[in-house]
Amino acid sequence: VTNEDECDSPAELAITINAAPSVNNASAEFCEDNHENTVLSGYDDNIGAEADEDVVWYSDSDRTLIVTETGNLSVGVHTYYATVTNEDECDSPAELAITINALPEPDCPDPADTGVLCGVSQEDAQVNTNQEFSDWLDLFDYDSNLYSVEISYAYEIRSVVDNSVLPPNPNQVNGQAPLNPVPGQLVIVSVTWTLTDKDTGCIGSCPSTFTLANGCRIDCSEEKDDVLCKGASTGSITVSANGGTLPYEVKLYKLDDPVSPYRIASGLDTNPIEVLFDNLPAGSYSYLVTDDSGISECTNNEPILISEPLDDLSLDLSSDPENCEGTNSGSVEVIFSGGTPPYDISIDGNAAIVDATSPYTFPNLGTGIHSVSIVDANGCRDGERIFVDLIICSDAHCTYTQGYYGELNGSACTIDGTPTYDHQIMITAIDQAGGVFDFGSGLNVFRLKASDIYGAGDPTANNIFKMLPGGKTPRALDGFDTYDNLPLGSGSDWLIDGDPLAKNGPGMGSINNNLLSQTMTLFFNFAADPTLGNFVLEPKFATSDVACGSTDIIPNTYHEFTISSTVINYLNENLINYPGGATVTNLFKLANRALGAENIGGLTHSNINGAVDAINRGFDGCRIRVPLVVIIIKPVGDPIDASKVNVNNEPIFTAYPIPFNDVIKIRYDFDYQSDVQIQILDTKGTLLMTQDDADAYQNKEVIITPSFKKGKNQLFFVKVITNKGVSIRKVLSNEY
Repeated sequence: VTNEDECDSPAELAITINAAPSVNNASAEFCEDNHENTVLSGYDDNIGAEADEDVVWYSDSDRTLIVTETGNLSVGVHTYYATVTNEDECDSPAELAITINALPEPDCPDPADTGVLCGVSQEDAQVNTNQEFSDWLDLFDYDSNLYSVEISYAYEIRSVVDNSVLPPNPNQVNGQAPLNPVPGQLVIVSVTWTLTDKDTGCIGSCPSTFTLANGCRIDCSEEKDDVLCKGASTGSITVSANGGTLPYEVKLYKLDDPVSPYRIASGLDTNPIEVLFDNLPAGSYSYLVTDDSGISECTNNEPILISEPLDDLSLDLSSDPENCEGTNSGSVEVIFSGGTPPYDISIDGNAAIVDATSPYTFPNLGTGIHSVSIVDANGCRDGERIFVDLIICSDAHCTYTQGYYGELNGSACTIDGTPTYDHQIMITAIDQAGGVFDFGSGLNVFRLKASDIYGAGDPTANNIFKMLPGGKTPRALDGFDTYDNLPLGSGSDWLIDGDPLAKNGPGMGSINNNLLSQTMTLFFNFAADPTLGNFVLEPKFATSDVACGSTDIIPNTYHEFTISSTVINYLNENLINYPGGATVTNLFKLANRALGAENIGGLTHSNINGAVDAINRGFDGCRIRVPLVVIIIKPVGDPIDASKVNVNNEPIFTAYPIPFNDVIKIRYDFDYQSDVQIQILDTKGTLLMTQDDADAYQNKEVIITPSFKKGKNQLFFVKVITNKGVSIRKVLSNEY
């Protein structure tokens, strides 16, 4: 070193170059929700600073603003500047870049409030809910190239009433649509969508809710139709409902009825429904509609009253008799009430009397059964039958049987009331015939002669009293016969062949062909009663005894007689041979032709014999024709329809004697077990007395002691009611 004096001195310089701190730039990356204020010294290690080195952090690149913390950083890159100084006071600069990454921002669908689809089945309602939930989930959209997604679900059931939390549905499967809640509840599904950024790993989520309420409510209403006819079951109730969950069930209750419910209709899988409960009796009803949920229900607010007319539609019939047969002078008076006016009434199926008023009289009726029907404004029907009696205007007839004619000196009476006896009647008959009468026809004849009737000095020795009474099989005659076998050579041979008279034995000479003896008896009866031939044959007729010359009926003498309808039809169909048809005169002709072996069509000799016998016995000893005892059978509980009248039913009892005095005897003819009620009514239908029988059986005889007043020949009706039907017979009282 040289000074101004140019003096110099040597010296040495040692220059030491100290190493600067070894540092590096650093970086850090955060998601915005995962970064918070950080002390920058925490990054000293990141830039390579040693523990004994000092680090000062600056927020600016000029390193003028010292910072110690990052603060809350926003999304983006934030750079911090550090100076690192070592113990040699050497320093080195370093930088720290902190990147704050944004979170994914998913776009969640708005909350949904929906309800269970009503009026369909649970299955269909759930399908609808599933679709709605799926459509709602599909509203969430994201870029699958940038993000991955996770969805979480939370289910909660609450009460609509108080919003209280209810137990979860154990059948709910996570990730699926909510199961439909029951009415009055709702289910809330909280759904969270979570997106993860595939580059940064940052996660963003959003929630939303799907609320499903069951507001399904059954609405119901009803209509009713009243019972039109008292006591019928024609009412109806129609229940309509909708809004519930299919299927429905409707229960109908009849108040105060032990059967509960009264009717049930189930499995109703349409919406709306209309259920008809028909065939209902009058009364008060209620109903309950439930659906498949088992909770929703609907019922009527007030009892449903099905009403009916206050009174039964009823008929009360009375009749006035026909005065003389064929005059149609009888009548039926109808008293009716109940039901619903106006009324239409008719008789015997004829045109109805419209808007009839009670009482109404049907005039111009003949004797017999007449059926009256009534229809009210509601179409209710009732009907009854009544017998129009006949006042007999014809005279009595006087006949006698072959047994009567077979005995001498039997007292008798002619039709004009003149007393006589049997022998005289026979004498008159043969004399009127000219002393000879041939029974039969053609070559087959039995000749009755006057000598057979009054040829013997001793009247009892006359042949007629040997011939009658006759009997045996009715048949045609075979050849010519007389009792005395005269004239000789005539072919009479009954003593040989025993036909038509018995050839030996105690009854030798008696007629053994009943058709011959009956026809001969009728021949004699024509003499006693010349009017007998005009009597018209009927399949059934009845007569009663009268005193000689009188038409007053003698009590307890009523009898019925039958004539084969084949005989009557034959005579009416062969008017050329039998002018006038089925009369006693033509029956006599037919009997003789049958004896003569002529063609009698399909008839039998027995048929003809029975008809002749019915006439001989029918007016035996002077009798007068009387009305037949009438049988009317009406099934219990079945109003009579005049268009379906049937009087051919068999009677179920017999009443006797007719006329009756102190008692009426009833004999049961039905062959089944039944409780029985016996009623006695007068001709106006007034109930006079009843008698019950809890031990009825076939052929049992019951004695009825009348507790009512009765007059001479007064008509009454005896009604016997069983559990299978009703039978009515007419009886007459004796003079009292």
